[in-house]
Amino acid sequence: SLGKLQLVRNAAARLLCQTSCRTSISAVLCELLMPYSTGRTHRSSDQGLLSILQSKLKTRGDCTFAVASPRLWNSLPKDIRLAETVDSFKRLLKTFLLR
Repeated sequence: SLGKLQLVRNAAARLLCQTSCRTSISAVLCELLMPYSTGRTHRSSDQGLLSILQSKLKTRGDCTFAVASPRLWNSLPKDIRLAETVDSFKRLLKTFLLR
């Protein structure tokens, strides 16, 4: 069921992030994902982009959650990234993936 899958996902994330089972995995994931920002205002500031960390290891480092997930998120169209509700995000993402 979906609940069991969620438990496995959370356990895997805790293992990879080396956190205790008492730590909220949502807080850990939020620490790994940072909104893109610069010192100045740019047109990209309202695009819903995430900062992509520079990895030291090109073979394994680029595959880590902190590097791969912002890269994948930033590759999504703007209307999907800025969806106002979870339902509209799911609908737009499904349409995008099934094209």
